[in-house]
Amino acid sequence: MVLGEGFIEFDPSKVKTVKPGLGEAKGYRLSQEELLDIFGVDGSRFGELPGRIVVPVLEGHWHPSNSYWHVTTGYLYLVEPAVWIPQILHGETIPVSKFVTEHTTEIKNVSETTFNAATSASLDIEGGGSYLGVTANVKSSSAIEFKVSTSSSVTEATKTTGTTGDVPVHELMLYPILRCKVIKKQRIEYDVNESGYKLIWGHNDYDDKAFWEARRVVDGRVDGVRKLAYHPVPMSGNNDLASVTYLLPVPQVTSDGDLEVTTLLSRSHWADWYHYDIAWEDCSGSNETIDVASPNNSVSFRPMATWTVLKGSKDGSKGEPKDEPKA
Repeated sequence: MVLGEGFIEFDPSKVKTVKPGLGEAKGYRLSQEELLDIFGVDGSRFGELPGRIVVPVLEGHWHPSNSYWHVTTGYLYLVEPAVWIPQILHGETIPVSKFVTEHTTEIKNVSETTFNAATSASLDIEGGGSYLGVTANVKSSSAIEFKVSTSSSVTEATKTTGTTGDVPVHELMLYPILRCKVIKKQRIEYDVNESGYKLIWGHNDYDDKAFWEARRVVDGRVDGVRKLAYHPVPMSGNNDLASVTYLLPVPQVTSDGDLEVTTLLSRSHWADWYHYDIAWEDCSGSNETIDVASPNNSVSFRPMATWTVLKGSKDGSKGEPKDEPKA
């Protein structure tokens, strides 16, 4: 029990695992066979992930009527990874004749918002997909660099099928998104004072000593889970005071490998942690999902780009993209 006594322990090896498969591509239409042929994406080779991941989706802003207070709102989500979604962007199209004679390797920078606009957050997945190797953050709006070079499929097409002339060669970019099922969520809404050392939530009184003492968790007890704390707290919007707050979702493994999460809050110059006691909502019976961008992951596929000749019609094209912007 987090609010009991003693050292808080967590064994990540006891968290159950799942193996999300490969879902239908979003954006430009590519089949799973084409994903394998063009990009080498093979869902059967994807690695496992923790069956439960905590994802913060938060936003910060200054209080509308008190300029000394900063407000953070949003949700903590406890999710189960469900399926990898390949987001495909179609770039340029040029004829094979021009491609073979004139095209050279190039570096293309594309804003990540082109790919992750519909996602709620971002996940870095390292360490083979272990619980401690998964880090959630706000989604990026910076440029992502693609090295676009001649695809072997174009070379082979020109050699083995005699493809020439005006058959189109397509520039395609691939970006990984992880769709997750929401198991539980906790409403987050707390205020931080800029000039003092105050942090409050709900309708509590900062000076109510009994309130704080009932929720206090001595700092030394969290040494075993301290690395799971968020600092600064990831949030979109105005994050001027994100660096003065500490948010620690403490995981406790149940007998069946599930997770119960207790949220602790602290801030700079505070000695201890305090239980954020807003109840979690059970969403396991709903169909609620969130999508998270995961360009930095070691278990499925990473962003990549290529040129290719697409099969499926007389001119080598595969039809029009569905609601997909051009790069």
